Amino acid sequence: MQIKKIAYAVALCSSVNAYAIEDFNINVYSTLDFGMVYRAGDDTTAPAGSQVDWESGVRSGSFLGVQGNQKISEDNTFIFKLESGFDLDDGTSTYGDDSIFGRQAWAGFTGSWGTAIAGRMDGGRASIARDYDPFGEGTVGNMSSTLIVVPRADQAVAYVSPRYNGWGIIAAYTNTLVGQEGTGNEGDNRVYAIIPSYKDGPLSLTFDFEHSWNAKSDAAQLYLGILAGSYDFGPFKLFGYYEEVHIEKDPAVLLGDQAAFMIGAQVPVGDSGLIKLSALRSDNKSMDYTCDKWSIGYEKEFNKGLVFYTNATTIDNNDNAQCTVGYSHNQVAHGTGAGGYGDFGLDIGISYSFDLY
Repeated sequence: MQIKKIAYAVALCSSVNAYAIEDFNINVYSTLDFGMVYRAGDDTTAPAGSQVDWESGVRSGSFLGVQGNQKISEDNTFIFKLESGFDLDDGTSTYGDDSIFGRQAWAGFTGSWGTAIAGRMDGGRASIARDYDPFGEGTVGNMSSTLIVVPRADQAVAYVSPRYNGWGIIAAYTNTLVGQEGTGNEGDNRVYAIIPSYKDGPLSLTFDFEHSWNAKSDAAQLYLGILAGSYDFGPFKLFGYYEEVHIEKDPAVLLGDQAAFMIGAQVPVGDSGLIKLSALRSDNKSMDYTCDKWSIGYEKEFNKGLVFYTNATTIDNNDNAQCTVGYSHNQVAHGTGAGGYGDFGLDIGISYSFDLY
């Protein structure tokens, strides 16, 4: 009898393991990006002179990622994503030596009821700015660096609903936006975001409301509202983006109250070529200045995953403005010594992406 029980247990475990292997999927993927960036400025409010950088992560960050899923029941699947960013020019981690998976590191569950994840993930505002910017998250033409976007959120949880008649919603919260919680949660920068969206064929609309505050302190509070949309007409795709930032208690924090508007387009040309255009105005209401940024770019995919790109931008700083050229949404392109440089920028480079199944 004991031998029969053991044989039955072995057979049961074998069948469970076989089921698990069949329903487990994993994908290793990567992007390698390297280019040259030239920036110059002769405006009194931007660094004078010129600067040339041979950089990794101009069009998109260079990274290695692993994502997978494991079906655990008929309507529930465990999912995860780990992404490690690195610089091709010197081999170091993009997010510091202590960061292994600095781009993304999250896990959760998905089913017909929606998706719930927790960990380090893309920020809501950064994701919207990337999705509705013709230049995406990088190149000298990107708008995110001018808007001072925080690209990732630590200690975050998020729920993504299924879509009903084109409508869906994301609800997210972080206990502390950057790094670990402080002792007794003192000074933790907490954020919640509510992001409804609508998608129907060529039309895409996204709204975003976010509130940020410091736990157990009387520091400034930030309120953010975004409306963004795109429409694919076929011969070209049109993009629009508008945001307002309001600071309470300390209007000088994060450059104070501000608004920004961008309109742009992508125009397919020839065989797998793409022209990108955008015009951006950033209006700082607290400091009473505006920045106007015009950008144009071209990219061509030579074969699956290999893209050549070149982009140019120019910035007009009005009054006391100090907007500068950044080529990554990780850079803060305001003032000197913050990653941005000059009021004219040009880049040229290649990007290669691949998947290993």
